[in-house]
Amino acid sequence: MIVVSHEIRFALNVGNRLIFMDDGRIIHDGDPRELYENPPTERLRDFLHAIQ
Repeated sequence: MIVVSHEIRFALNVGNRLIFMDDGRIIHDGDPRELYENPPTERLRDFLHAIQ
């Protein structure tokens, strides 16, 4: 099942894979907790900071 959400806490609780897209392209694809706790790019860090 694919679920699209900006609710990061929901995604962390139910997802086993997180895909982060920017401008229609997949930028990151991986473990939700790992990407949340250690965002590899400034773009993902900015997004996570803005929605919290």
